[in-house]
Amino acid sequence: MDLNRLRDDAAKIDWSVVFSTSAVDEKMTSFRLELGRLNENMSEFNKRVDMVEERVSSLENKLSDNCTQHGSSQVQDIITELKTEINDREQSSLLNDVQIAGLPEYNGENVVHLSQAISSKLGVPLDARDIVSAERVGPRRLLSSSEERRRPRPVIMRLARRSLRDDIIKAARVRRGTDTSGVIDGNPSRVHINEHLTRHNRTLFYKAKEEGKRLGWRYIWTRDGRIYMRREANTTVQRIHTEKDICKFFGTI
Repeated sequence: MDLNRLRDDAAKIDWSVVFSTSAVDEKMTSFRLELGRLNENMSEFNKRVDMVEERVSSLENKLSDNCTQHGSSQVQDIITELKTEINDREQSSLLNDVQIAGLPEYNGENVVHLSQAISSKLGVPLDARDIVSAERVGPRRLLSSSEERRRPRPVIMRLARRSLRDDIIKAARVRRGTDTSGVIDGNPSRVHINEHLTRHNRTLFYKAKEEGKRLGWRYIWTRDGRIYMRREANTTVQRIHTEKDICKFFGTI
């Protein structure tokens, strides 16, 4: 082969495009590896939860047998502890999630694009690669008998990195009152961006807020899925683990 011809062909190659393509391929490979690790972690988490649930079922069966009163109390305490462990593990699997409530729901909508638009309005722009998934959750609910007055289901957005989730939560707390103006046509609707809590923690948080409001506790909040409260700015912070804690600090449920 003509050596001079090879040199001429090499000179015609746009090497910047070659290296640019290589950089994109490298980023995509890194992104795939990160998603692979996330899926592996979720699989391992599910295995552990299954093991703990088996232990709970076994202990509940023992409790249903004719145990002594003392033995039943011990087993019940263990079951409560294991259920708390399951909830904590489930909550740890949601630490990359953000819940967006109040976002109007329409047929044929692109939930990923809507989530990106809301994030950009909060000052945290997201690339499509930053979002692992975004979807509506829960059953469809009506505000009245009219199908046109359907209450929107919340959106759960799972992010590739927890730091992005933290940035969105922080921005939402600073920019309270964020609405859908500029995102969806029609009258603006206020949206609420919060952490994604397990069903148990959601119920616990709701009960704590209701009792706190009734008794004048000023601060009740969540951080990393944990529920905290304090009566005034200069009082001790208390953490809520179970309904017993609500009874302990408020005196009733």
